[in-house]
Amino acid sequence: LIPGIVVGVLLTAHVVLPVFYGLKMSSINEYLVLRFNSPALRYMLLMTACLKELLYLGICLYAPTLALAAVTPISSNTYILIMGIVVTLYSSVGGLKAVVWTDFFQTIIIFLGVLLTTISSLTTAGGISNAMNVASENGRLEAFDMTFGMHERHTATNTFIMGVVTFGYVFSFSQSTLQRITAQASLRNAKAVMYTNAVGVWVILTVIFLGGIGVYAVYHGCDPISLGLIEKKDQILPFYVMHHLGFLKGVPGVFVACLFSGTLSSISSVLNSLPTMLWVDLLAELKYFQRASERSKTIFNKLLSE
Repeated sequence: LIPGIVVGVLLTAHVVLPVFYGLKMSSINEYLVLRFNSPALRYMLLMTACLKELLYLGICLYAPTLALAAVTPISSNTYILIMGIVVTLYSSVGGLKAVVWTDFFQTIIIFLGVLLTTISSLTTAGGISNAMNVASENGRLEAFDMTFGMHERHTATNTFIMGVVTFGYVFSFSQSTLQRITAQASLRNAKAVMYTNAVGVWVILTVIFLGGIGVYAVYHGCDPISLGLIEKKDQILPFYVMHHLGFLKGVPGVFVACLFSGTLSSISSVLNSLPTMLWVDLLAELKYFQRASERSKTIFNKLLSE
């Protein structure tokens, strides 16, 4: 996966970024009008993006609550309500600046939570070499499988392609990425931000990978689902935290904060980028809003985020 990310980032930084940064667009869909002179295509992709982001918001809100509900007495519905209110308030009131700063602190919390779990799981499994051996013996390490099969889950080839396509899109054609790079003072700064972000992604993916191998090695031959200790695979990591780290005061709280941070970070980016697209691509073209005052436009944009 990481080699694919490298290629995706390099293509973005040297091919896509110089073009988009120079155009100083507010919405990624503006490029379609500039390149193809097709407002209809712009509106069609706007609707597609809105649908995609709304579905993504639902997944971001629901998926972490399964893990949160497993380690706390609070229900998934309550967590969804709490996180939705919190992220909506600071995204709509603070705008992009609030989103960027909260993302910074949330990233630190996420990394600390993941690192703590990874170190603990590898130690419990008897060390990284033992964890790797267990994973390899049971077919969990396929780093050198170069086959290309449509029915194969993970091979070096298809994960490389996934890295290029997924992260090439995220760093190139994502509205949230566009807003961040155009806010930079120069193209050089924008490239530096992109490279720094990519390095951070590589580091945290590596830590997550090692953590997953460690937890797998810990419960190898002792499946919590088969024993009826948990109901879903999504609950394995929270179960591990409570089972092996629950006696340490504050550690379950760090894990909960880690899940909260990941959810809030993902949702806040969408809540900031989606209203921007709606405003620039659709609403700003209407005569009513063209005649409106700047204060009215600002208030309406904040309402869009809610």
